[in-house]
Amino acid sequence: ALAGQSYQEWRRQRHLRKAEPGRRPAVKVRRHKTLAGTLGCLFVSMGMILLVVGPQPLVIVLGGTTAALMERWTHGRWDNLTMPLATAGIVHYALTWLD
Repeated sequence: ALAGQSYQEWRRQRHLRKAEPGRRPAVKVRRHKTLAGTLGCLFVSMGMILLVVGPQPLVIVLGGTTAALMERWTHGRWDNLTMPLATAGIVHYALTWLD
């Protein structure tokens, strides 16, 4: 959410997007997810998996991609539940069966 909304704010400041009236909170509830937010999720997830699992490129890519896809496809706030569960399942599978 922070990456996506920061990108939208950057676009607004450069007059690439129409300004919205009123004061905005740090994270605003939105219906649409941004590509910038999904990419932010991908990179942060890959970094966290690297810290927990260590330098295992296949596990990092699979886990990060799973987190980003779940964040992108899950509607509303349900991604807070589905993203960690799916990511943990894929990382566990990759560590168990692919190594």
